[in-house]
Amino acid sequence: MRQTSLYKSAAGEKLLMNLYDKIMAKWPVPCRQLHIATRYRDTFIIESGQESAKPLILLHGSCSNALSWMADITRYCRHFRVYAVDIIGEPGKSFSGKPEAIGFAFGEWMEDVLNSLKIDRTMMAGMSYGGWAALKFATYRPERVEKLALITPG
Repeated sequence: MRQTSLYKSAAGEKLLMNLYDKIMAKWPVPCRQLHIATRYRDTFIIESGQESAKPLILLHGSCSNALSWMADITRYCRHFRVYAVDIIGEPGKSFSGKPEAIGFAFGEWMEDVLNSLKIDRTMMAGMSYGGWAALKFATYRPERVEKLALITPG
């Protein structure tokens, strides 16, 4: 895993985090912001929807973060307990080191995320790079994935 930050400067990272917080303040449904530990360090998740509903994991595209689901989150929350995850190695609030694309890193990371959330089996939706990550997990632990929705997977 790349241990160096994807940010070119601390000031640039701070600027992005401030912008993230401003946009997050407009999240259209009640939510909890979670920071969970994984073997690949910190992962940030926006949790929304009815607690008793089936879980749905949302994975954003490359060079993006969980806020990319903001326009659709209200509809998803009508039916699911939604977890919009900032993928590690991308410009969000999760650890900025990128895991290796070859091997089990993404599967292990998502397994840690689901274990921390106490989710045994879930539906997953991913766009572009997030679709690739969801598919990577589904091949790593197929028994933990109920359904996949892949939107132009990378």
